[in-house]
Amino acid sequence: MPIRARPQAGWWVGLSLAVAFAATLLPVATAELWGPRPFDRGGRVTGFSIRLPEVVVYRDLVSPPTVEFRRMVFAHGEQLDRRRDEPLVAAFEASRRPPAIGLMLGLALADFMLGLMFTAYLRNFGHRGRQLRTQLVILGAIVVTAAIAKALLLLTALPVFLFPIGTLAIALAAHHDRQVAFATTVVAALVVASLVPVDLVAALVLLMQGLGAVMVLRRRPIRQRFMVLAGVGGGFAAALAYAALYFLLQGRLPADDPSSLLSSGLLATVAGGALSGALSPMVSPLLAWALGHVSRPRLIELANLSHPMLRQIATRAPGTWAHSLAMANMAEVAATAIGADALLTRVGAYYHDLGKSLHPEYYVENFAPGEVSPHDALAPEESAQKIFSHCSEGVRMGEEAGLPTAVLDFMHMHHGNGLLEYFWHKNVEIGNPRGLGERDFRYPGIPPQTKETAILAICDAVEAASRTLKEPDERSITQLVQRIVFGKLRLGQLDESGLTSSDLKLLSSALIDTLRNSFHVRIEYPWQREERAAAARASGDSGPQGAPPSATGRFLVEPRLDS
Repeated sequence: MPIRARPQAGWWVGLSLAVAFAATLLPVATAELWGPRPFDRGGRVTGFSIRLPEVVVYRDLVSPPTVEFRRMVFAHGEQLDRRRDEPLVAAFEASRRPPAIGLMLGLALADFMLGLMFTAYLRNFGHRGRQLRTQLVILGAIVVTAAIAKALLLLTALPVFLFPIGTLAIALAAHHDRQVAFATTVVAALVVASLVPVDLVAALVLLMQGLGAVMVLRRRPIRQRFMVLAGVGGGFAAALAYAALYFLLQGRLPADDPSSLLSSGLLATVAGGALSGALSPMVSPLLAWALGHVSRPRLIELANLSHPMLRQIATRAPGTWAHSLAMANMAEVAATAIGADALLTRVGAYYHDLGKSLHPEYYVENFAPGEVSPHDALAPEESAQKIFSHCSEGVRMGEEAGLPTAVLDFMHMHHGNGLLEYFWHKNVEIGNPRGLGERDFRYPGIPPQTKETAILAICDAVEAASRTLKEPDERSITQLVQRIVFGKLRLGQLDESGLTSSDLKLLSSALIDTLRNSFHVRIEYPWQREERAAAARASGDSGPQGAPPSATGRFLVEPRLDS
């Protein structure tokens, strides 16, 4: 069964997505310009609220002339003054209907460029961002955000600063990463600000709300209370940006009513951030589902050791199951150290070798003492295919059992497309009779695409190699971990995982500590000393077999694989 990578979004897909993004947003941004005039014969604003960026309105119909700073010209449902207001609204609407070609081209081009740059950013800087599903979901979420914002702006008198743009940023930071959340905030803030129509003050304030919220989210895992606190932090960042902008533009804060949410922009910025924090726990699960993340209840269900798939591994391949249990503990500690999803990593460790349960006799950990390896009777390339089958067969079995894609990824990513060196070298030693190349001895998987799958790939190699340590002291353990991590890096197996150098440092330290603690010391019992002394006498060793133990006793160092 061939293993397929998740669909990726290349440059031409990004171009197509940018065109679709602009084409979808254009009717949203100009929705009020295609309908009837915004007030009825009775002079009441019935269609929608009329907004502008913070503008100066000159009232020259009264004496003396007055100057007003207004962001809401007329609210939905407001009664117009026939002499003063209706001519103003009529003239304003006549200048916009139908929308000018220049306005349409400007909005379309701006949205196209935003979409194009955003998809390029995801493709080049987000380790999961190059997946087609990720780009579709995030761009779709921005469009939905814009549609909701447009409806609120047209049908209510709420200030644009109240819009909780940070909700999307917080949810993405929780289930993707902060870099993607930052980029999404920039695009979403500019898009929403273009609905007013274009209001750069609103764009900057909303941008600070989202960025401030993401900056607060530094702890992993991100709990609901952290989301609420992040929203409040984003609100205060937006308020500071609002105050700074008005001091720059007018030399003072606007003369708003601080007790009214409708008229006070400063109060609206704080309230908008708090609203972001309150909505994030509700939006976050929906976004996680759309992005293909596995819910925590589902992971807990899969982590139950009585699950039929896990019982199959434990029954048919007990050596493999012992290896998986040891890996699960090690990988969970490493994932926690770098803020990755520890529960998902543990579940991935449980299931990653599911395919070995079909033919456990081909894997060394399942050999009985003294058992002859079946590979002795096979050609190297045949042995390699037997080993490779546990990746493809595991994926097939998992798909048939309905395992989530995020768990299936661990099955074919823990070896990536690395070289099966043992049988390749064996093939070279016998003269390579069939003229095979290295690609014939490479695993059929895909290099790890997430931090969690990369952690498991490293732990798989570390746990297996640690069993060969004859003197598991701190120096040998450190060298082992560093050699494996560097080897994965040199062979390019971690290039697409998203692991940073800081992550690798923390991960390596966690693995070294875990192995050091697992090779614990135990006191040597008297009967063990007697047996060892008898064996030494039988071999003619006149060494210290008769020497008494020290005050602390003799110690045996043995691996504790169940820790």
